Amino acid sequence: MQVAHRKSLKVLRRASELTAVGAWMSLMPLSLAAFVFLLRAPISRRLNSRVRVGRWLVGLYLAWMALDRNVCKSGGRPVHWARRNPLWRLFRSYFKADIIYDFGEDEHLFDSDVPLVLGCHPHGVVSLSVFANVVFHSVIPIDYRIATVAANFIVPFWRDILLALGFVDANRATLKSLLVHGKSVALVVGGAE
Repeated sequence: MQVAHRKSLKVLRRASELTAVGAWMSLMPLSLAAFVFLLRAPISRRLNSRVRVGRWLVGLYLAWMALDRNVCKSGGRPVHWARRNPLWRLFRSYFKADIIYDFGEDEHLFDSDVPLVLGCHPHGVVSLSVFANVVFHSVIPIDYRIATVAANFIVPFWRDILLALGFVDANRATLKSLLVHGKSVALVVGGAE
């Protein structure tokens, strides 16, 4: 009886992990789908006279994006609960992800107030290793941001998800500004130029 119970818990755990991975992988397509839906669908049939309400919402959001366009270049907008969501622990355990760091005698680097540049490898297509080991993990005891290409901040709603997770634009000025202001930066080695 206990063996069957343990086996069913293991299956349930694995299904939960797979759900977490599916949720993460579907966030960008769902962001685009929500944007297109708002453009195309009226919120109410009664209000579908001349202007669709969804278009007004999209217009307001695009105005917000225009006013807020430099936040990805000035340190982002990390939200603690977004990074420490229990769903992301399941994401990590699905991949059996581990962080390997070997500083030897330089372990004291994390104790100082000097900002660090962290190199993350491997890159991959979607950088799942970075999400599993850097974004969704608290092993690194410093305040840091993750640098990504500017194109990620063009996609509506996806941009806000990345900002909540602590992502910033990977241009030279942004990285320099973060380091000057005492924020560490994680860079994924490879990727877009």
